[in-house]
Amino acid sequence: MVDVTRELYDAADESKYLFKAPDGLNEEVVRAISKYKKEPEWMLEKRLNALKIFNELKMPDWGPDLSKLDLQKICYFIIPDAEHNANNWDKVPENIKKTFERLGIPEAERKALAGAGAQYDSQVVYHSLKEDLKKKGVIFEDMDVAVQKYPELVKKYFMNKCVSPRLHKFSALHGAVWSGGTFIYVPKGVKVDMPLQAYFRMNSMSMGQFEHTLIVVDEGAQVHYVEGCFTEGSLVTTNPDYKTIESINEKDKILTSEGDYKQAKDLQRYDYTGDIYDVRIYGDATQVISTTPEHPFLYVDKKRKNEKNKEFNPRWNAPKYFKKGDYLVIPINNKIERKEKHHFKIKQKNKSGKGLEETTVEVPATPEFFRLIGHYLAEGSTIGEHYLCFDFNSSERELIEDTKECLRKVFNANPYEQPHKKNNGISVRVNSTRLARIFKQFGNRNYNKSLPSWAMYETKENQKEIIKGWFKGDGNYYNKKHASGTKEAFRINTTSYKLARQGRDILLRLGVFAFLNQRNRVLEDRRTMYTLGVTGSHMTKFGEFIGIKVSEKMNGKKRASMFHVDEKFAYAPIKSIEKREVENMTVYNFGVDTQETYTIAGVAVHNCSAPKYNSNSLHAGCVEVFVHKNARMRYSSVENWSQNTYNLNTKRAIVEENSVMEWVSGNLGSGCSMLYPASILLGKNSKADHVTIAYAGKNQNQDTGAKIYHLAPNTTSTVQSKSISKNGGITAYRGLINIKKGAKNSKCSVICDALMFDNKSQSNTYPTIDVKEKNVDVVHEATVGRISEDQLFYLQSRGLSEEQAMQMIVSGFIEPLIKELPLEYAVEMNRLIELEMEGSLG
Repeated sequence: MVDVTRELYDAADESKYLFKAPDGLNEEVVRAISKYKKEPEWMLEKRLNALKIFNELKMPDWGPDLSKLDLQKICYFIIPDAEHNANNWDKVPENIKKTFERLGIPEAERKALAGAGAQYDSQVVYHSLKEDLKKKGVIFEDMDVAVQKYPELVKKYFMNKCVSPRLHKFSALHGAVWSGGTFIYVPKGVKVDMPLQAYFRMNSMSMGQFEHTLIVVDEGAQVHYVEGCFTEGSLVTTNPDYKTIESINEKDKILTSEGDYKQAKDLQRYDYTGDIYDVRIYGDATQVISTTPEHPFLYVDKKRKNEKNKEFNPRWNAPKYFKKGDYLVIPINNKIERKEKHHFKIKQKNKSGKGLEETTVEVPATPEFFRLIGHYLAEGSTIGEHYLCFDFNSSERELIEDTKECLRKVFNANPYEQPHKKNNGISVRVNSTRLARIFKQFGNRNYNKSLPSWAMYETKENQKEIIKGWFKGDGNYYNKKHASGTKEAFRINTTSYKLARQGRDILLRLGVFAFLNQRNRVLEDRRTMYTLGVTGSHMTKFGEFIGIKVSEKMNGKKRASMFHVDEKFAYAPIKSIEKREVENMTVYNFGVDTQETYTIAGVAVHNCSAPKYNSNSLHAGCVEVFVHKNARMRYSSVENWSQNTYNLNTKRAIVEENSVMEWVSGNLGSGCSMLYPASILLGKNSKADHVTIAYAGKNQNQDTGAKIYHLAPNTTSTVQSKSISKNGGITAYRGLINIKKGAKNSKCSVICDALMFDNKSQSNTYPTIDVKEKNVDVVHEATVGRISEDQLFYLQSRGLSEEQAMQMIVSGFIEPLIKELPLEYAVEMNRLIELEMEGSLG
């Protein structure tokens, strides 16, 4: 099973709830929770008994400092404004659905999961199980529903054999106020090959979340419960540039999915081994989007196989779930800045005539000026810094005259014509250092032409004039009859890739989708030619801009297009998806201020982070697992709560004869964690495997480990633990190995390694080994290391930056453990570690 307990966004959703208990814990609150849920009397009695035990027990006097956790300032029960346990995703309220869609739950459920559940604050808002598993008798329910539907089964297992309220103060607290969670029962002999998955999101501030997970894997059954970047050269849309992702810096302004520009932050770079998805979209033959499988893209599902969607409702989805023909979403820059004049800084001779000084030239923002910009992009150049030139064919009299008229109106210039008999051409020239230096800022050769940033914000009317002037010089109207019918397209050719992309982005603002093609002309010893083209239904509107009337029908049918444009987005179908394996490839990611979205190859992607509050929250969930004879259970969790959260979770499993329990844990994010999954090896030949990774940065204390009780002969356990601490963070491995008398031939291996970045950070190991039987084999290894100056110097001497060197050391440190993780989730765990490293990883 997969249980993702991580929050993905810096800004929490607006809190809307049907019921909210008052802060603090007392009998009235406990009774109110039970009454709201309409629980049977036996569950209320369990709650009240747990409350009594909670009041008797003391706070832990070991481990991390909990003195700042005020349990009377926590809200223990919040019901969001949502239908309880909807089994249809459409019934989930939009604000909540949007949160979980960003995690890809609906798509994940359809493609990779046997079932999925989603909890928001104190209530499960969505739950679903595939029909074939229902027929086999598998139960996958919200825990609250299970109390009502399967009371005898729940009563048999709930907090009496595995986790007792008397275990510690927070297990007692959980027993009193638990809400939501998951109940799973797998009947004898049934194997659930696809993982079941649950997501828990704590949205409200100063609250506690206390979901209860109860899993019963009956004899011979099997189940997996899961708690649950881009390659070099990928183009990011900034303004006025299109920069490769590896060259992004924290001063760059990035186009977000909201159509505005925000500052880049938290640059990340690391080595990646695993699958890379190469995604191509229709409409842009110049880019292949190469990404890791889980990076979120803004995405629209195609509704009908051979028809364009009538409605486009974007959601977040990961490449590993993409389908050919579905749409990727292209954000449209929505910023408009109308100015009466534009200012150009140029150098002119000073008054003495002996030197140059910088002066500002004002140019009126008239239609003629913007059309002249278009003429220059197509036909303009400068000779030295003293002549402004426009080169035309002698037959282009209308264009020649318009250029001369624009020069007169805008600059009061005196242009003249210079014929070129050899190539039947005419140059329109102005002898003006001032004009030459103004227009040189648009580029002085075809291959380096581009628009300044302000032109990308101009009004639509002025941008139409740029397109009109550019098309008149570099464009053509292809209209020819073929055996299959007439073929039509508007095309603009340029050797400037940047200008081609700028033209495409301007046309999107104007409601026109233009495709981008490229033609390699190396064999001709010429530069690559880029074509900006408009076809189908978009030709009609484009024709209006440039003064060419286009019929709304072609070959007797109404014009159509596979592309769609609305006020906010354009939508391009996926042309192909290819998967390949890479080893130690450098990949990149970054954050964006307030939005956390950016554009790659023009399409919208998301960078994930967690909601943050100033006040403290508490997560004290509970997991009880029963692995019966000859059964197998794997529980994987990634816990990445906000840094204001105390993560005091309890996880225990009872493992019977010939059974296997696997715990896979990643612990990040929370300010304080105390988490020690426990395996009670009750039957002979039973086995437990624990794999853990913990990361602690500034103001974080990750106190994690494992507890294993060998109570029968021939039992086996392994613990592999890795921890990383940085910027004063504290990590600790706290473990208990208990081998009782009679547990002959038991074997246990514990290996825990710690890596520290600096002398402010801490790493501690607290192993407890209690062996009451002689004929056993116990191994414990612990190492603590620090990134040394010698290591960094050696790597930097090989050409790596300090950040790259640190990243390489960390990758090597966690690699042996990452390889032990389930293949499906190893990449995700690795990526989360790298994201948490922030400044250390570039």
